[in-house]
Amino acid sequence: MFVDYFKPSFWNNLSVEDKALYIQNGVYIGMPPANLCKEWTDVVKWKGLNREQMKEKYGRDVLKDYVIPTASELRQLQENLERRVEEAQAACEQCEEVEIQEELGTTSQ
Repeated sequence: MFVDYFKPSFWNNLSVEDKALYIQNGVYIGMPPANLCKEWTDVVKWKGLNREQMKEKYGRDVLKDYVIPTASELRQLQENLERRVEEAQAACEQCEEVEIQEELGTTSQ
């Protein structure tokens, strides 16, 4: 999804987790700066650009008011997710062990 789909004030209040979902395939913009959308002669200059070209040409200006997660924040987010998955797997294994012990009548109390 294009970051500029959101108003900066809304985007900047999203959590890093939410922002990461929107930018998982890259940080892109959908429109150039608003002043280039007023006249058809201006629109013709950018309407055929692909998303990479749009970002390269207008990204800095459009994204200046948006807080984009850093690579470090995204890496930390991934590490936290992996840790939570490991913890959940360990808890699940522990629950399964307790269930087996209960079925066998060998629970230790």
